[in-house]
Amino acid sequence: MASGQGVGRTTGWRSIGRRVRRLSPRRLVTLRTPPARHERALAAVEAVEAAEPWLPTAQEPVAMVAGDRIIARSDLPEWARTMLPSPWRHLWDPQDPGLEPITATSGAQVIVRAKYDLSDGVKLRAAYEDPHVIVGVLPHAPFGSCGVTRTVRAHAVVGRFAPDLIPPLVTFGEVGPAGRYVVERWVDGRPLMTPSRLADALPQVIDGLTHVHDGYGISEMRLSRWAPRLAKDWATLADSGLVPADLHRQVTALIDRDAALRASWTHGDPVASNVIRAVDGGIVLVDWENARHAPVMVDAAKLHVFAAHPDATLEQVLRGLGGRTSGRPGYSPAEELALAHARTLAGHPRRVARLVGHAREARELDQAARRVERLAATLAA
Repeated sequence: MASGQGVGRTTGWRSIGRRVRRLSPRRLVTLRTPPARHERALAAVEAVEAAEPWLPTAQEPVAMVAGDRIIARSDLPEWARTMLPSPWRHLWDPQDPGLEPITATSGAQVIVRAKYDLSDGVKLRAAYEDPHVIVGVLPHAPFGSCGVTRTVRAHAVVGRFAPDLIPPLVTFGEVGPAGRYVVERWVDGRPLMTPSRLADALPQVIDGLTHVHDGYGISEMRLSRWAPRLAKDWATLADSGLVPADLHRQVTALIDRDAALRASWTHGDPVASNVIRAVDGGIVLVDWENARHAPVMVDAAKLHVFAAHPDATLEQVLRGLGGRTSGRPGYSPAEELALAHARTLAGHPRRVARLVGHAREARELDQAARRVERLAATLAA
């Protein structure tokens, strides 16, 4: 991928030696993260700092702590704690026995690895106090499926039609084996984090997405083009027991129609942790790595699953993102939403297989059950 403005060359992957201390078996269980993952995260961030000389670096080793998915300064400032995963965000204590003291030469205040940091490459976000920016590092991927490519494209689209909905872009680039990176301005505010807060913010989120759709335009996309393996995966799901037989038959009939869905520019993952309530009261969506031209109800499905009050949420997303559909030969808004739920459910067996033994395996199972409930409610609407 071509570098963005002001991106310099790097000297490649830099070894950080024995920066993360050997852990006792008891502490390793507490951390649930091999030290090698912390080493990779620090190396990736330092590689970005070498590529972008204006980013601060530590002139000498500084005290940090590492645990779970976190690498942070011992004196982590209050503003940066909004980066931390729950429950650390509200109970931050650098002396917690689940955190291991380390030293590093990064200038970042905090580095947080992604929930699904499972590939050979590292996936993380790092925050810097001065300048007030956030760096996202993502593994290499083919053009079109790369999270940094998608994020930069999202800035071009959303920055034009709904600039307040996305953080300002600073630069982007590539750092060899460490992956690709994007730098954005820090948004002063707090992530919503809870289903009830996401439900409260639904009108603003839907309004922002609608502005993007109105500016970018809405086209039609045939189901088989958007989800070419859906028919096969959905048929395979019949034997899993996850989806009741009558519900499975209803969705099968929708898939067999292979009609048109409305498509526009989508965020892809508008969950509560990716929605920031800015200090001025506005709503900003972050983490646009899944953004793309896709059926508009992809975002509605995420909101329907993760916002509180599912009945009211269903009504709001159908009304707000349903658009003007009279006379269209394609799917109705409710059918579009049902198919968005179905596509995610169809990929459930692959995700579970990938997450065996991972801390988020149980959450994937819970979310699948919840999505089945939302799918049934959608088709009954």
